Amino acid sequence: MITDKNRAQFVAEGAEHVAVGPFTVDHSLTLLSRVCGRQRLDREPGEARELVTLCQGRPSTVSAVGTQLRSAPELTLAALLRKLTAEAAPPEPRTIEMIAKRAVVASLDESSQELYRRLRHHPGGGFPTELATALSGDSDAESGLRSLETKQLISPDGPGWWRLVDHTPDETGAHADEIRAIMDWHLRVAQLADVAILGPHRLRVLPLEDDPPPNAPLLETVGQALDWLDTDVANLVALAQYAADQGWDHRVVMVQQSLWALYLHRRHPGYWDITARLAIPAAQRIGDPVIESRMRAERGRHLHEKNLRTGRFDEALDELEQARRLAVDALDGTETNDRLGRRLEASATDMAGRIHYTQRRYDDALTAFRFACQVNRELGLPRAEALMRQFIAGVYQATGRLQDALSLMLKAREVFLLLDAERDEARLLIELADLWGRLGDVEQALLTFNTAAKRLFDCQMYLHLAKAMELRGDLCHEHGFAAEAREAWQQALRIHNEQNNGAGADAKRLAEKLAN
Repeated sequence: MITDKNRAQFVAEGAEHVAVGPFTVDHSLTLLSRVCGRQRLDREPGEARELVTLCQGRPSTVSAVGTQLRSAPELTLAALLRKLTAEAAPPEPRTIEMIAKRAVVASLDESSQELYRRLRHHPGGGFPTELATALSGDSDAESGLRSLETKQLISPDGPGWWRLVDHTPDETGAHADEIRAIMDWHLRVAQLADVAILGPHRLRVLPLEDDPPPNAPLLETVGQALDWLDTDVANLVALAQYAADQGWDHRVVMVQQSLWALYLHRRHPGYWDITARLAIPAAQRIGDPVIESRMRAERGRHLHEKNLRTGRFDEALDELEQARRLAVDALDGTETNDRLGRRLEASATDMAGRIHYTQRRYDDALTAFRFACQVNRELGLPRAEALMRQFIAGVYQATGRLQDALSLMLKAREVFLLLDAERDEARLLIELADLWGRLGDVEQALLTFNTAAKRLFDCQMYLHLAKAMELRGDLCHEHGFAAEAREAWQQALRIHNEQNNGAGADAKRLAEKLAN
């Protein structure tokens, strides 16, 4: 599609503007014959000319009408023409395309028509077979999907996934109940994926549904759950936007909450930016400081990562300070609310500490991490306390207190092993390997990097694996192993590209290392 932006680029590169008029009737007939077959037109030549005349010389409309004719062999040109002239007043091209599609839908059997009627209100346009089965009830969803595919109303979009062809979401709100049903099915599966990845006890501000949705897919491993969210993320973001437009604020927040696990592991910075921006005003409208605190903290985390290359963190720190204050405001003397509020305060402070660490403001980072560590100890959260000890060790390492850093990291690793927190231990091994290298034990560092790489791969923590490979490459480069360094950096860059993070700061940094 030619847009103003790429049109300007074409001109800048020397392209000349050439005005092209609309198709003539003969041009349109030629295009229509190529789409639905010359014999079809030869049987009804007069109707064919009237049909393309209604399309007003627009190739897209001629193609759309031809596609509908091809997908419905029993539909005569005369019958379609009668529908168009009866219903299209005035006969605008988009109206013609919609009427032509309705004529094809009318040729379906009753259950397939009903399935399509429900699916076509999907704001995202993409859906799995399981959703179609849930919407079909007692009907044969597989048969219905085959019928819709034959009529070119849907097309395959990966194994077990489909996409509505020429999809225009419902904008009227007249089908709100059906859209809510579609959205809630996606959201409940996303919650299953979230739990499979991060476990049932991670910090959440909206409760999880007790029961899975009908025909829910099996998401038994972290990899299956991440792959599902990876496939469904575009639909979930479209659903969040629709929910925001309709004022369904809890659903907007639930999308952000459910996608948090995906964002941590596979980034998707563009989608992360959209849902974080939508979630904060939704939380404000809900009027719950707990929910708003968490949404602001998550956006602060996103802004930190988004601006790593520029180093501009003022907006991120502002979001995190607002998150911290809201968490304090949520304290009301009741055990449940105070516990949650203190966890949120510790979480926002921890995230601010990470930004201070990035800025090399190590005293501020240490203060933040020690505060979060103390809160988590008082709340009886040994895993979260161990994580803060790991971050404190990172500050020690950055300020030259290497033995103190080693002692804290080894203690944190003991906690992770005791709790069977293999993903936390895998992340810690990256920093432990880097620390061994700084202590001069290159052999131990390389062995630990290898152990970390295997654990991270087994846990499908690919972006952390990329970090491990980059640090391994740095160590090899520092000690004169040039070939090994390039191989490690190339592996890290390949992972970022595969995990939708090829435009991020990490990938750009690796590209610079490989270019030198």
